Order: sequence, then C-alpha cells, then structure tokens
Amino acid sequence: MMKSAADLSFIYVTFPDRETASRIGRAAVEKQLCACINIFGPHESIYRWNGKIETSVEVAAIFKTKSSSIPGLTSFIESEHPFETPCLAVLNPTQINESFEAWLRGET
Repeated sequence: MMKSAADLSFIYVTFPDRETASRIGRAAVEKQLCACINIFGPHESIYRWNGKIETSVEVAAIFKTKSSSIPGLTSFIESEHPFETPCLAVLNPTQINESFEAWLRGET
C-alpha cells in the first residue's frame, strides 16, 4: 500500500568515481544522516566549465532520508565532496510504499 511521503526526500548527487560515492555514502549511513544510498554508473557527463565544453565519466547516487535530515546530510556531503561545485538536488517523492517508509524512518 502506498502512503504520503511528504517528509521524506531523496538527494541526487554526482561523484567523480564509485570509490568516492561509496566512501561518502557509507559514512552518511553510519552517521544515520540517510537510510541508504544507491550508486549508479558510470555515465558520461557533458557540461560547460570555465567557458569550455567538458566531458567526464561520473557516477550518480541517490541518498534516501527524512526531510529534516537534509541540512546535516547536504552539509556533510559538501564537506567531503572533491568537486568545487558538486551537484546536490533534493527530490521529493509524493508517495512511497509503507514498508519502505517505515524502514527509512527507522534508520534515520
């Protein structure tokens, strides 16, 4: 059964490699800033940086947490992240299955 996920958030973040994503993600879970992290990739990113078109290989990750944990989690990610301008984007699900919702709340 689905229920409201109004106070739950997923944070999309890109990293230069799987090792960095895993290190930061594991630490965030250990600190109970998020319940889990999913790491995807690698994928190709094409972007403009300092006036030039760049291409790099990155991995993306989704951190799953309570909305009240966003300030602490994003601050932690930014302090550990090697990019000068990391991508951190909060995604707010509207509904989530009950069993996952209960587990996520219990872990953060």
